[in-house]
Amino acid sequence: MAIGILSLILVIGFFVVYLAFLAPRPDLVFTSASDDEIRDVKRHLEDNGIEVYIKGMDMQRLHETAYDLVNPTLHVVHPEDRSRALELVDGLRSGSRRADRREDGHGI
Repeated sequence: MAIGILSLILVIGFFVVYLAFLAPRPDLVFTSASDDEIRDVKRHLEDNGIEVYIKGMDMQRLHETAYDLVNPTLHVVHPEDRSRALELVDGLRSGSRRADRREDGHGI
C-alpha cells in the first residue's frame, strides 16, 4: 500500500515538474539536439530582427536523445514575432535541404 502511494506521488510530481518547466511553451519556435544548430538558428533570427532566447542549453543531459524534453529549445521574446520566426526557421531548413542536395549532386 505504501509503495502504491509513493508511486502515485512520484507520478504526480513528475507531471507537475513537466508542466511547470519542461512542457513546450507557446513561444517555442525551434528545438534541436545540436547546440550548434540552436545557436545558428538563434543568430539567424536575431539577424532578422527577432529577439529570442534559448531554454535548456545548460541543462545536463543524462543521455543523447531526439526527444524535445531534454533538448535545448529556442523561444521568441515577443509572441507577435512567432509566426515570422517560424517562417524564417522553415526557410532556413528548406535552404539547408537544397544545399545538401546540391552537395550530393542531385541538383535543387
